[in-house]
Amino acid sequence: MNTVLKILKAHHIRTKIVEFKKSTHTAQQAATSLKCDVSQIAKSIIFVTSNKEPILVIVCGANRVNLELLGKVLNSTVTIASSAFIKQETGYDVGGVPPFGHKTKLKTFIDRDLLEANKVYTSAGTSNSIFKIGTLELIEITKAQIIQIK
Repeated sequence: MNTVLKILKAHHIRTKIVEFKKSTHTAQQAATSLKCDVSQIAKSIIFVTSNKEPILVIVCGANRVNLELLGKVLNSTVTIASSAFIKQETGYDVGGVPPFGHKTKLKTFIDRDLLEANKVYTSAGTSNSIFKIGTLELIEITKAQIIQIK
């Protein structure tokens, strides 16, 4: 059983992982495959601080992270992490990073705009797998701090 599914079961969250033949690597690809609005997609994006600390930001699919705002929250300069760093810290490839179940414990933030959706779709660990989860359940599992990112 995959790590994401184990964590969902451990938290008594009933959902299923859906695998698509086509890639759901981007938020738009995922929304198209699911026939939903891109704002219902939760992207897991890994950043790195000037101290080389990995940071996870769970972002509304329609939004882009304002690095200056994120830097102020962290009191550090932040950049998007490289593919190699992401794989090293999470165990997952870019485009398939789930919001939890990583190799390394990540400081996690969630986009305030995701709270407008009762449930969101997010990656299940591959570039073509997705599951649906309540936003409050997502916050509970990830222990994410809610921030404004745009």
